[in-house]
Formats: sequence, C-alpha cells, structure tokens
Amino acid sequence: MWYFFSPVGTFIIAIEPAGTFSLWIDTYRLGVFNAPEEAVDAVRKHKTGHAPWDELRDLAAPETLDEWMVMPGTAL
Repeated sequence: MWYFFSPVGTFIIAIEPAGTFSLWIDTYRLGVFNAPEEAVDAVRKHKTGHAPWDELRDLAAPETLDEWMVMPGTAL
C-alpha cells in the first residue's frame, strides 16, 4: 500500500484481489483504478470525489507514485 498524508486526511492506494487498485481517504473508499498511477493522478489533479481535498487546488500533491510513502511489505 502507498500513503500520502494530506492536511485533510491520509490517502491510501491499495491493491484489490482482482488486481485493480483502490483509492481511500482514511476509511472511505473513493474509487477503483486499473493502475496505481491513475489514483496518483486523481489525487494530484484534485479529482478524487472527496470535496475537502478537491476544493483545495492550491495544495500540492505528489507527482508520481515514487513520492508516496510505502509501508514495508504492503506494495507490489
């Protein structure tokens, strides 16, 4: 799993059993993507469906998946 700690909560990208990737903010699932980079783009572009984040367009987010924090043993 990958983590990004934002002022409005912790974004999490997790792998799903079907091989897709889900985007979460804390305990709320925001969407499912075919690749983790698609979830990164949604966060970076403030198009997550989570209004408290999406409305804060002046806040920067990681540009790439490599900039997200990885918990040991949780990512591919």
